[in-house]
Amino acid sequence: METVKDKADITRYALRFEPTYEGWKLVPLDPEDVADVGVLSLPMRDGSTSVTHISHSGQHRFSAYLRGLGVSLFLLMPHIPPRGYDGGRRPSLALPWWGLADGCGIPYPPREHYGRKEVGMKSYRKELWFNTPTRVAFINITPQVEEAVRESGIKEGLCLVNAMHITASVFINDDEEGLHQDFQEWLEGLAPYDPKRYRHNLTGEDNADAHLKRQVMGREVVVAITDGKLDFGPWEQIFYGEFDGRRPKRVLIKIIGE
Repeated sequence: METVKDKADITRYALRFEPTYEGWKLVPLDPEDVADVGVLSLPMRDGSTSVTHISHSGQHRFSAYLRGLGVSLFLLMPHIPPRGYDGGRRPSLALPWWGLADGCGIPYPPREHYGRKEVGMKSYRKELWFNTPTRVAFINITPQVEEAVRESGIKEGLCLVNAMHITASVFINDDEEGLHQDFQEWLEGLAPYDPKRYRHNLTGEDNADAHLKRQVMGREVVVAITDGKLDFGPWEQIFYGEFDGRRPKRVLIKIIGE
């Protein structure tokens, strides 16, 4: 290890890329910020380039020391955190020499370097309540879900919508009345309402058909959130399917993202 004592000479033309929420920002390197500077010389074939290890404010960086331009230029980049590192978003700019960090035994920066307040994951929870006047019903709940996304303030993430009862469903399809009638007739053909037909009803219940219909139509949907909006395909809408109505039931909306 070769030690460079004059920090001002090393940092006079030094720049570093700082990760921010908006992206990478190029920042001049203040000589007073440098705790110590050490050079690991790995010359290239033409002798013009070598890889350098720098310690800055107690946080190690990995850099390229470019010679032959008349000035010294350091590109000081934080390392890729190890798998499972809980420090926030990983740096996205990849350079060829980053892979040497492990071989050099250079420690990774603490989680504070990545600004957890800036890039932390947020979550939002909301419940919708329904009490349909009919035993079977299909209700378009897209407006309520869109309202929940706006309330959450999340711009990029995922939105889960699920029925919280085992005789109700949440699904995505077209908002077309004829299609909904087709659903109802098709489901009734698969599992008709007949309390004497099902073993489940021997327990005193009369809604075995509703359990089967829910099993076919599904429990939940997950929709991507892009730029603060539900990222639907053409004609897609979110529906609540009720198969044993006339009593209060809930739908859960859970949103996670940034």
